[in-house]
Formats: sequence, structure tokens, C-alpha cells
Amino acid sequence: MGGFISSNGKKTLFNSLDSRAGLAAFLDLFRFLPGDSPALEFEDCLDMFAQGRAAVIPVTSHYPANLEEWLDSSTMEQVGLAPLPGISWVGGDNLVIWNHVYKRSLQQAALSLVKFLTSQKVQPAYANRRIILPARKDALPLVSYPVMYKSALNQIMENCRSHYAVRLWTRVENSLGVVIKKLITEYRKDVEQDKDALLEKYLRPLARNLDNIL
Repeated sequence: MGGFISSNGKKTLFNSLDSRAGLAAFLDLFRFLPGDSPALEFEDCLDMFAQGRAAVIPVTSHYPANLEEWLDSSTMEQVGLAPLPGISWVGGDNLVIWNHVYKRSLQQAALSLVKFLTSQKVQPAYANRRIILPARKDALPLVSYPVMYKSALNQIMENCRSHYAVRLWTRVENSLGVVIKKLITEYRKDVEQDKDALLEKYLRPLARNLDNIL
């Protein structure tokens, strides 16, 4: 199975054989996109789906609930949600307590706040307000997502995994995102080209550069 980065955060994995096989399969999907279609931003893709011009769209967990604001009730009856094949990755914002508080009473207050915000009582209310997955599994049954989405969301929460908390993860994620965009742009120019050579061209230099600083 491929991955992004090792568990100790010291070595990238996206250039491994398994990871490259997954990226090659991802690139193959673009052969089904008309060659003259423009590069679309995510909001453009959502609009196409809402207008019935796209049959399927991959989204994060909070977008399906938002569709109810864009689609009429008869169209919503035809919309369903399913997890993507494989293991789902989940993530989000983090609560960080910096070690700059010297008074023990303030340290305890900060810890109490984190415990409160991540409690089973608060997480459903927060998830409902933001339309996101809760930070804990036992809060999911208490979140009022539309019934049609419950099964898929339960599957995601039961089988998901999160990214490792590693140093410079944002640097890795952003750099990889830039390279993937370049891969897509170049692949769409010629979908019959050698995908392995294309991946080698972009992934090996990026992996070498990041491994040197991790």
C-alpha cells in the first residue's frame, strides 16, 4: 500500500512503487475528460454537478449537506453518497497548546478547554454548525446529517485513518499539490504518453528535496 510519508516523518513515500501505481491510475481518469475542456476550479465542478452536467463528483464530507441549498427536492432524491474505494483519509484543524504558559493554573485551563471542545457533548453541536465530521466516533450518531448520507459517513469513520503528526507536513502537502497539478496539466496534453516516465520526472526530484529537509 502506498502512502505520503513514513510514520516517523523522516522519509517521503509518494515516490514508492505502490504510490506511483495509485497516481498513475488517478492520471488515467483524465483520459475521460474532453481534451478541450478548461481547467476547472473546485467550485466550477460543484456548479457542474448541481446543474446536472456531471454525474459524479468527489467531495469532502461537508459538501453533500450543502447540496441541499443548491438542488431542488426532486433532484436531491436522486443524489447519493458513497466512500471512495480504499481507505478514507480524514483530517482537519488542530487544537494546539503552546508551551509558553508558565502558570500551572493557565495550563490546566487550556487543557480543560481542549477537553471541553472535543467532548461528546460539544462535538455534535460543532459538527452540525460547520457541517463536518466530528473529531470522535461516538459523536457521529448525534450529528443530524441527512439520512441518505449516514451509511457512507459511518463507513468512513469506521475505516478511516488520519495523517501522521509530523514535522513540516504542510510543506510536504503543499509541494506535492503543486507537483500533482503539473502532472495533470502535462498528462492532459498527451494521454498516451508514458505515465511512469512522467511520474519519474516530477516525483523523484521532489522526494529527494523533501527527504533532505525532513
